[in-house]
Amino acid sequence: MFDKKNRPVDYRFLETNRLFEKQTGLRDAVGKRILELVPNLEKHWLDRYGQVALTGKPSRFVEVSEVMGRWFDVDASRVGGPKSRKVALLFTDVTERKHVEAGLQTQNYFLEALQKTAVDLSRRLEPIKLMKMILSRAGALAGAPDGYIYLVNESETELVADVTMGVFRKDIGYRLKKGEGMAGKVWQTRRTLVVDDYDTWSGRASSYPKGRFHSPVGVPLILGDKVLGVIALAHLKADQKFGAEEVASSERLAELASIALDNTKLYSHAQQEIKERKQAEKALQLNIKNLAESEERFRTLIEQSTDAIQLVSPEGKILYSSESLKKLLWAIPRKS
Repeated sequence: MFDKKNRPVDYRFLETNRLFEKQTGLRDAVGKRILELVPNLEKHWLDRYGQVALTGKPSRFVEVSEVMGRWFDVDASRVGGPKSRKVALLFTDVTERKHVEAGLQTQNYFLEALQKTAVDLSRRLEPIKLMKMILSRAGALAGAPDGYIYLVNESETELVADVTMGVFRKDIGYRLKKGEGMAGKVWQTRRTLVVDDYDTWSGRASSYPKGRFHSPVGVPLILGDKVLGVIALAHLKADQKFGAEEVASSERLAELASIALDNTKLYSHAQQEIKERKQAEKALQLNIKNLAESEERFRTLIEQSTDAIQLVSPEGKILYSSESLKKLLWAIPRKS
């Protein structure tokens, strides 16, 4: 069905087979228009079928209808001559297959992220640089390019925003107490938390401005019995939510982040110890050199002195006699 400008605006079902209802979920469709059955159907379906009807060129494609909640593998072709506007559709509901493919793709993304993180660990990166990479990968897996990592400070009194991206990029250094805001609540409970609407959530941090994001998920970074920090991602739009798969992938990467953070801290501490040891060795060598120089100056001073000088140990052993003393002793007449 076309408007006066030959633009497709709707289509009517003239005939269906017995599998139609099972594949589409549409009942008693014969004689009805698609927009009667699915009022908000995406326009691209009309455009595709309209193009086939006008040109006569068959079209094979796989497409999703978000409104119907289904994926279809479609083969569309015109029925009749050039003036015909009838289109025959052979299609299959491939929603389950697409879900399996999406699951495999997510799993592959996660395994790739795991591999890259392992490589980064072997490269001994700085903690903050490694956290940035892990946060970016977590966001890519969950389809959420906005997020942050808060780390517990040394005194374990506050969370501090050390790594941020997206709408949170200017929040570096932002601080939260235990139990304050979503990150503080995750720190306090040691459990993952998903908030559907942060602005209306009773636990939101009162000091944080409203309207910046919509639905966040926060995951604790735990190693042993200690919470190291919190990794969080956020959706900006009201119609976006975190599903079970996105939460699960975030939790798995949080485990990696915890291990990575602990390893990089241990490495940093080891490097600091090595640095301090080298500095101590350098200082010791300098002291030895200075002592040797002092002894040399002292010896030169004594040998050039005209005074008779002798060093004797507490046991009476002569340790040193100056040349002046030796000359003086040789000059004393000896009894025959």
